[in-house]
Amino acid sequence: MRRISAENFLQQLASVLHAHPPPHPPGPADWTLYMTMRFRDLAERVEAHLCSSTLGKLAGNDPQIHEPHEYLFDFTLFTDWMNYSLPAVIIEHENKWNEKAFMLDFWKLMLGHAPLRVMFGYASTAAGADKLVTRLEQHATDSAWAAPTDIEDLVLIGHGDMDYIDDWRVVLRRAVRWQVIATGLGRWLTGRRTEE
Repeated sequence: MRRISAENFLQQLASVLHAHPPPHPPGPADWTLYMTMRFRDLAERVEAHLCSSTLGKLAGNDPQIHEPHEYLFDFTLFTDWMNYSLPAVIIEHENKWNEKAFMLDFWKLMLGHAPLRVMFGYASTAAGADKLVTRLEQHATDSAWAAPTDIEDLVLIGHGDMDYIDDWRVVLRRAVRWQVIATGLGRWLTGRRTEE
């Protein structure tokens, strides 16, 4: 199985989001379909097989490339689909804009196993998104979980007033430490380019 790193995932996500701005203002159902299309675009860029039940709502899916079924998680990317391999990426996309729903899906994601686990969540305001980041940090401190050292966990938190790309809160856990790496995906990419 070929790994997809958190950095590669973020770069590809930013690229597909820039290439296809969302409907504005999108409702929850429209946003879920929009993100499904962007995950499909991302999967094609990284040559992965995408599985998600929401793919069944989109036309033009090639079943040899993408599968309209959910395998435990909202979205699953496989880089070695034909051999029943471990997924390269598992994604939970919680579009209910409240802490309880977010934390339940986050908990579900943390029970899964893949080299990259990605959580998307939303709040109604920027302050609410910051509160979810604080909640993640608190969870990391308060829980007795020992995070796997061979897995990256990536969390992106948006909010109702956000610019579709630049206002995501981006939190990354490598090894045992959670770290807020950016308050905007676009700003994270700009910072990465200056470091290279």
